[in-house]
Amino acid sequence: MNARMGIGGTRSRGFTIVELMIVIVILAILSSVAAPAFREMIVASRVRSAASDLYESVLLARSEAIKRNAAIDIVPGAGGWAAGWSVQVQSDSTVMSTHEALTGVTVSSNASGNLSFKLDGRVSTNVRQIVLYTTEYATVQARCVYVDAAGRPSVRTDKDGDAANGCV
Repeated sequence: MNARMGIGGTRSRGFTIVELMIVIVILAILSSVAAPAFREMIVASRVRSAASDLYESVLLARSEAIKRNAAIDIVPGAGGWAAGWSVQVQSDSTVMSTHEALTGVTVSSNASGNLSFKLDGRVSTNVRQIVLYTTEYATVQARCVYVDAAGRPSVRTDKDGDAANGCV
């Protein structure tokens, strides 16, 4: 007879302590295997999100330069691009947008200083590529926000696993 019988011949329902312990052990093993992969996914999401935020700021700066017929700067924070940035009107330093410091993301640029847009939306500085990556996981691909000479931004993904050379 497969049915479990309780006291007085009644049928009991539920799990035994052994069955519950087996399930708990299986869950513990699965979670210990999944946790590192989940952490890596979170870090990769931070890098993608930071690149997307910077891309949006570049689009804003370029469109505002054209719309206002004024020079617009994207100014990195005091500690560099990883410390955040702001989009400002060059003539009076009016801040249109700010972005807070990035957590867990390293940022490098091919030049230091502001990313500036002229009245026609073209780039007036030599900053053209900003690389966002993490040193925590080597498998997380770097993202590059590239701005061409006409001021059009694009986001590229690193293909060779070396963030030092940008996204080639």
